[in-house]
Amino acid sequence: MLNLLAQTGWDTFIQLISYPPGSMIFIFLLSIATTLLSTLLTKLLTDPKKLQEKQNIIKEHQNRRKEIEELQETNPKKYKKELAKWERMDKPVQAMQQKMGLQRMKPMCITFVPYMILFPIIAGLYRNSAGNFKK
Repeated sequence: MLNLLAQTGWDTFIQLISYPPGSMIFIFLLSIATTLLSTLLTKLLTDPKKLQEKQNIIKEHQNRRKEIEELQETNPKKYKKELAKWERMDKPVQAMQQKMGLQRMKPMCITFVPYMILFPIIAGLYRNSAGNFKK
C-alpha cells in the first residue's frame, strides 16, 4: 500500500513538473537551489579577502611592468635595473596566480559531478514531456 502511495505520489509529481506552469516553477526553484549551493560552497571554501589582496598584488605587479616598459626609451640603464627586479618578483606572482585559480576551482570540483548527473536527467524529463505536449 505504501509502495503504491509512493508510486502515485511520484507519478503525480512528475506530471506536475513536466508541463507548464509546474515545470516553470520547478526549473525556477531548481536554478535558485543550484545557485545558492554554488555560492555557499564558494563562501565556505575560499577566502574572498585574501583573494582580493592577492589580486591587488598581481594588478600592481602588472602595472609596474607597464611603467618599466615606459622607461625603456627614456632611461635604458634604469630600465635594465628595474626589469631585473621585476623579473625576480614575476615567478612568485605567477605562483600566486596559479594558487588563486586553484582556490576558485574548489567549489566547481565539488559540484561538477552532481550537476553532470542532474542536468541530463532533467533534460531527458523535458525532452519526453515536450514530445507529449505537442500531441
